[in-house]
Amino acid sequence: MENFEYKPSRIIHHNSESILEVIENEKNDNLSIFGKLNELAIIVTPYNSFVLYKTHHILSDGWGMTQVADQIKEIYFMLENGDDLSNYKKPSYLDFINREQEYIKSSRFAKDITFWEESVKNIEPCTIFKKSNNFDKTAKRFEREISKNLSKKIENFCEKNKITEYSFFLAIISIYFYHINNLNNFAIGTPFLNRQKRNGEFEETGLHVSTLPLHIEIGNNSTFIDLCKDINSKNLSLYKHGSFPYYNIQKLFNEEKNINSNLYEIGFSYQINISEKEFKSKDFDKADTSSFNKGVGECAWLFSGEQNNCITFHLTQLNVRKLFAIDYLTCVFNNKDIQKMYDIIFYLIEQVVGNLKNTIISNLQVLPANEVALLKKFNNTGNIAKCEKSVIDWFEDIVKKH
Repeated sequence: MENFEYKPSRIIHHNSESILEVIENEKNDNLSIFGKLNELAIIVTPYNSFVLYKTHHILSDGWGMTQVADQIKEIYFMLENGDDLSNYKKPSYLDFINREQEYIKSSRFAKDITFWEESVKNIEPCTIFKKSNNFDKTAKRFEREISKNLSKKIENFCEKNKITEYSFFLAIISIYFYHINNLNNFAIGTPFLNRQKRNGEFEETGLHVSTLPLHIEIGNNSTFIDLCKDINSKNLSLYKHGSFPYYNIQKLFNEEKNINSNLYEIGFSYQINISEKEFKSKDFDKADTSSFNKGVGECAWLFSGEQNNCITFHLTQLNVRKLFAIDYLTCVFNNKDIQKMYDIIFYLIEQVVGNLKNTIISNLQVLPANEVALLKKFNNTGNIAKCEKSVIDWFEDIVKKH
């Protein structure tokens, strides 16, 4: 392990309070495992100062990034008050590394192998999307805010039916691919925190998250609530065996199916991780905080413009707003495709939360009634008279005429 070398933070002076331009420029400064892995900079504007922290995903997950923000606020406040920082301690990432090493040698690791050997047998291999370029990882993000009204409807629906918001959205996305791509046995990759509260890992920075394949099965007579409960049940099983490395799961899948393809092409990430620690600074009272969240600050999640999955859905709430995002490979989809996908997904949501009865999945519609009527009208070719004549009869008729 290399010793830590202190490097002064870079200062970026900007003449406007809107720092999106600076952030966009910084996004182009690519991080690499062969070069710079992270950087902390200070953006100074005429009235405010901002902390810009960039890190490679190999060093941190989403939860870890929120911990960085909260700990910066804590340390700043202590320094401002002249407090001694020698007793300021957080759980060490080294403890997590040691826990992982012990796990690999444990009987639990052997039990997890057995669990995943059985699990991958039930997942059907399928190639859903066609790539125009297998090596192109260029991607774009489509993002929309979920209205407070709809968000409340979803929360009430989940509470009434004793299901989680996670399983609700995952079920909706699964139903979309069931109707549009005729899929009823497939896997969706979904990240698990992989942090143990008893070891204080919820206060740790660093990368803990583990992406696991969740097996989706939709029967012809399945109801929406049945699917949500099935997802909850499988999710609990994955949680129990969530420390097992994804690389090993992929290998077990390829050996079982005798193929060389990815376990999943669709990802779903659920990140409700709101920074709640208030920024208790004297200077903060003087600053222009009109755009901030009641002294807590704002945390922005910026897309890098690259990914491995063909498509990944995100439900996030880092501040006050709840956002639904779709990251997609541009060699597979265009913006029009994704806009249509988004429209269908939220039309499915409206049908589910607006139905007092437990909805049968096969009865859900992907198009509103007015669009279905237009399609029927377009495809209606009128009454066509049935002709009993064969080609030979037509030929003989023509010969007689001439």
